[in-house]
Amino acid sequence: MQTASGATGEAQAPSTTTSKGSGRYSLLDANIGAGTYGTVAKALDKATNKIVAVKRVKLDRKCVDEEQHSGRLPVGEAGIHFTVLREIKIMKEIRHKNVMGLIDVYAEGDFVNLVMDFMHTDLKKFLGSHPQLTEAHIKGMMQQILQGLEVMHSWYFIHRDLAPANVFINAEGEIKLGDFGLARSHGSPDRAMTPQVVTIWYRPPELLYFARLYSDKVDIWSVGCIFAEMLLGRPLFNGQGEVDQLAKIFDVMGTPTETNWPGAKHLPRYCEFTYAPPQDFRQVFGPGVSELSLALLRQLLVLNPNQRISAKEALAHEYFKTPPYPCAPSQLPLGFLRK
Repeated sequence: MQTASGATGEAQAPSTTTSKGSGRYSLLDANIGAGTYGTVAKALDKATNKIVAVKRVKLDRKCVDEEQHSGRLPVGEAGIHFTVLREIKIMKEIRHKNVMGLIDVYAEGDFVNLVMDFMHTDLKKFLGSHPQLTEAHIKGMMQQILQGLEVMHSWYFIHRDLAPANVFINAEGEIKLGDFGLARSHGSPDRAMTPQVVTIWYRPPELLYFARLYSDKVDIWSVGCIFAEMLLGRPLFNGQGEVDQLAKIFDVMGTPTETNWPGAKHLPRYCEFTYAPPQDFRQVFGPGVSELSLALLRQLLVLNPNQRISAKEALAHEYFKTPPYPCAPSQLPLGFLRK
């Protein structure tokens, strides 16, 4: 896929290309992926001669009929699921090289079509291909992920489902955050939100305790889990349910106390675990992981969300300023894409 932003990666004014509907796109592969609300196709954008992804989402025909619509429907009208509207809103508002871009939107019959950057794989598949990752590779990927997250948070959006499957990579090694169906805007401190978000292995403890008032620091925990997975070669916390996930977290991070997480006991589904002290990350990750890697991880994976650093602060961490430096996107080991 081509990026929707300039080479600098700075946030840019939102814009999408004027569409002439399906006639602009030539289908290459009808189904390269599927989600809850539609399928994803690979297509050629004849206006730019570039490969794109087209997410086709079926409209709610009952809702459409009630509104007396027929044929082509203006995007944003009846029948579009709210999660799709969230995706459209975020991809239209944020233009950055590390955030999935929206190239075009058009409605046709019973479908609304979102035309997006084409990405060749995701981080889950990439890590599953068992590439030999150096510290420079991991730094390069973390830098791109944090850059995308920083701009999302600067626009007051919380992703709320950061996991390797929602971090996309193209053949040039460019990383983009995507799948914004659970994303929400935030800013008001008393605005309650659902706690049942984020894939469970990457879900922070406050959401496992069903907090309804939370901030963008939920994404920081998720990024910490992704970072730990890159360093370990496997998920750090792989629980089989909410209680088991908390047990896995507390086994490594130690149990909550009024000292390390004031107020945790007042969360809706707080349950007390037998006291356990935090483990030494050096023992968990072994001798092959640098001290600066662990230093950054300790500031991302903090039980108390108020004590987690921001994406901006993480990008300024000494980890990224010390050799080996973050690799360029083109230096990521993506040979498996050519097999």
